[in-house]
Amino acid sequence: MSRPSTWPEPHADGPAAAAFLWGAAIGHVYQWFAHGHAAGNTGGILANDVLIPAVMIALAARDVRRAGSGRGPTARPAA
Repeated sequence: MSRPSTWPEPHADGPAAAAFLWGAAIGHVYQWFAHGHAAGNTGGILANDVLIPAVMIALAARDVRRAGSGRGPTARPAA
């Protein structure tokens, strides 16, 4: 028997991934200012480090809101 939660378990990986990737983004920015622009350390990889977690969190928040309204795929039937 599972315990009810306001934040469904499938979304538990999002904050951890966001913390890791945003930490990597901070490291890339630091390296950029400390050592100058380096191919492969700024640009596309930096954009991915910032945007991917933002999109994951936005989609998870949307899914949680939809589940609360009874329309989402994770909505549970009334007991």
